[in-house]
Amino acid sequence: MNVLLRNIILSGGAPQSMLQYVRVLRSNKSNIKVIAQLSEPEIAKQYRLYSDEIVVKEDFQSLFYQKKVKELFFQLKEELNILRNDSPDLVLALGEINGYFYGAFCECLGIPIITFLAGGDLTWQSFRLKNLKCKDYICFSKENEDLLKKCRKDTDRIHVISNRIMINKEFNDLHEHYYAKRMDSVHILLTSRISDGKFDSIYFFLKNLEEVSSRVGFNIDVRIAGTGNREDDLRLKINEINKDNLNISLLGHVDDLTEQFGWTHLAVGKGRSVLEPIMMNRLGCVIGDKGELEIPDDCNLDRLYHYNFAGRHLVCDNSIDSLCDLVKTIFNGYNTEKI
Repeated sequence: MNVLLRNIILSGGAPQSMLQYVRVLRSNKSNIKVIAQLSEPEIAKQYRLYSDEIVVKEDFQSLFYQKKVKELFFQLKEELNILRNDSPDLVLALGEINGYFYGAFCECLGIPIITFLAGGDLTWQSFRLKNLKCKDYICFSKENEDLLKKCRKDTDRIHVISNRIMINKEFNDLHEHYYAKRMDSVHILLTSRISDGKFDSIYFFLKNLEEVSSRVGFNIDVRIAGTGNREDDLRLKINEINKDNLNISLLGHVDDLTEQFGWTHLAVGKGRSVLEPIMMNRLGCVIGDKGELEIPDDCNLDRLYHYNFAGRHLVCDNSIDSLCDLVKTIFNGYNTEKI
C-alpha cells in the first residue's frame, strides 16, 4: 500500500505521535511518503529511517496565518500535483488545515483520507463545513472528539486513539519504588518545547522552585529537555535562578528520554512527556500554560485523559506551598507503588 502523510512542522509531540503510525505502516510493508516542514533534526532523522521519501514544504498553517497568500496558492498547486502523480492508496493528514485542504483534494481525486487532530480547541472554521467527504477522523483526545461531533454528521467515523507511546526498554528496567527511602536530593525533569507559547509556563515553574528551594534544607536538581526559539532567553533566566541548593541544567533535545526518566523522581510536562515516566513507575505531574500543576490520581484521571494530559482545564492548587509540600514528600520517601 502506498501512503502519503501530510505532516506539520516536525517538532513537538504530534509529529512524534504520528511517527508511531509510520512505524506500524512500515512494519506492514507500506511505502510511505511524507510531506512536512523540517525542524528538529532528530525527529526528521527518525522519519527518514521509516519513510521512503520526505518532501520538504512549508507548513500550511504558517503560510495561512502569515497571510502569504501567493506562496500558499502555489504550494497548494504543487501538492495537488503530487497527489495526482503519486495516486496514493491512502492519505493521512495531521492537523485542521492539512485536513481541510487535503480533504478537498482527496474528494476530487477519489482518494481515501484520514484526518488526525492533535489536541487543543478546534479553532479553524473549516471544520464547520459539513459538505466535504473527508469523514474519517482520529482524535488525540476526547475533547477533540466532543468538539468535532458538534460539526460532523458521521460521528461513528470519529475515533479517539490517545497517547501513542512506544516504550523503548522493558518496564522492569525501571521497577524501583520510592517507598520509605529518604533521598539525598530531589530530581525533577521538565520536558517541553522552549518556544514562545511555552516559555512563560517554564519560567513560572522555575521561579516557584526558586522559592521552594529557599524553604527546604536539601538540594533540588532540575533538568530541562527540549529545544525552541527561546533557548537563549531560558539560559539567561536559569543563570539568574540557580543557587546553592537549586541546580538547573538545560539538556537541549533528547532523542530517547528513558535514561532521564530513570534519573528523575518527578517528571513535569504535558502529554507523553508525563505518561511515559508514569508507565516507568515515576511520579508524573501535568503542567499548565500558566505553570499550574496537577498530579494524576484516581480522582482526576478521567478528566486529565479527556484533555489528553495536555495541561488544559487543570483543577489544582498551584501555590508555592503545594509545590513545596510535594518536594518535601518526595525527599522523605514518596510511595510510587500505587502508580
